[in-house]
Amino acid sequence: MDLHPTEDKRMLQDAARRYLAERHPLAAARAAAARPLQARLAQWREIAGQGWPALLVPASQDGLGLGMREAWIVAEAAGRHLLSLPLAANMAVLPTLCAAGAAGPVAQWTAAMMAGDTYFADAAPRPDGSAFVEGAGEGVRALALHRTGADALRIELHAPVAGEAGLDPTMPVARVREPVVLDSADLSVAPETWTRLRARLLLLRSAELLGAASAALDAAAAYARDRRQFDRAIGANQAIKHRLADDWMALDDARLAGVA
Repeated sequence: MDLHPTEDKRMLQDAARRYLAERHPLAAARAAAARPLQARLAQWREIAGQGWPALLVPASQDGLGLGMREAWIVAEAAGRHLLSLPLAANMAVLPTLCAAGAAGPVAQWTAAMMAGDTYFADAAPRPDGSAFVEGAGEGVRALALHRTGADALRIELHAPVAGEAGLDPTMPVARVREPVVLDSADLSVAPETWTRLRARLLLLRSAELLGAASAALDAAAAYARDRRQFDRAIGANQAIKHRLADDWMALDDARLAGVA
């Protein structure tokens, strides 16, 4: 368990939080639904310049060659600042695409993602042929992955669809009954690739949620310190104090599980 992060990890965390605080404050998250594509692409170029999308890609394939602990740090920071781009999904899929797509359209897609020229929405296929798209929007194509065999994947490039606010208003989503497939490719992969891909995505999603929950708890604690009734802060009341302490312990347990 990584209870004592290295200096490199602390520097990565500080850099991620500082960048997001300056370049994606809460005001940007609140205006995410109306944010134009060019503004999103400009921010993606900046993020790609930090190397985050390719953080898990080996250095031999022009990535940073780091591990899940470092990816967790970045994803948690993104969640804390409600980053309105599908960073976790792109981070999770890039190592698989770089390993399997040495040529053809897949190579073009990965090169564009890593260079900051584009990002892709995450299209999660449903059994009825529909798809749930995270990060949807005008001009934003989506990637969908299907497991077609023990050592085979099929990747599809879906046409852009308009997004709308879902449970998380900072991340536009769409439900597409019949996705329009612009291109596709069949990939030969190692038998464990699909399991690793899904595990990466699950962990990075968990990190994002932990970051968002931590920021919410910080805001609640600040309110409890500032809000006064009967000439004292409401956080002095045991009912509020204990609830905040219980929430902090739950989040700390989640963080420890994530870095284990």
